[in-house]
Amino acid sequence: MVNTYAILDSNGRCINRVLWDGQSSWQPPKDCTAVEDPDNLYPIVSPTEEATAITESGVTPDVNQL
Repeated sequence: MVNTYAILDSNGRCINRVLWDGQSSWQPPKDCTAVEDPDNLYPIVSPTEEATAITESGVTPDVNQL
């Protein structure tokens, strides 16, 4: 099943969104993390914007904890 993934850089900024099955040989770019995000909680931001995510708790998750 293909899902939407947010591509987060090492600062937690969403730099792209991709469709991926989570299992094929594709991998995110160097120093990035793919986070399943079907609800668009991680909108793409410009390099100068602060990293944010919309969560029920109101807390922005630490990209290093994902």
